[in-house]
Amino acid sequence: SMLSRTLENSLHRALSFATERGHEYATLEHLLLSLTDDQDAIAVLRAAGMSVVWVSLMLGQSFGKLGLALVHRLVSLLAQVPRQFLEDVFEDDADALSTIRDM
Repeated sequence: SMLSRTLENSLHRALSFATERGHEYATLEHLLLSLTDDQDAIAVLRAAGMSVVWVSLMLGQSFGKLGLALVHRLVSLLAQVPRQFLEDVFEDDADALSTIRDM
């Protein structure tokens, strides 16, 4: 598989979140919410200055503009996370390391 097991699990959770809420599609908001249950992603969220509890509460209550704003904020924060930290978090995941090094 091209996806790491944890990412694959997060994608499945995102689809489940969408289904549970009666949403037709899984969006970035569903994926971000699912990543708050992923230990690797939690380390990155924390390094980016995001409170995992806050993200999951906000996304759990509201999808749409609020969720999309969070996604944009997260992306801008992630751009500031030192590459070495990401490499340390994903040291056992060759595919993720390859992606990080290509950034």
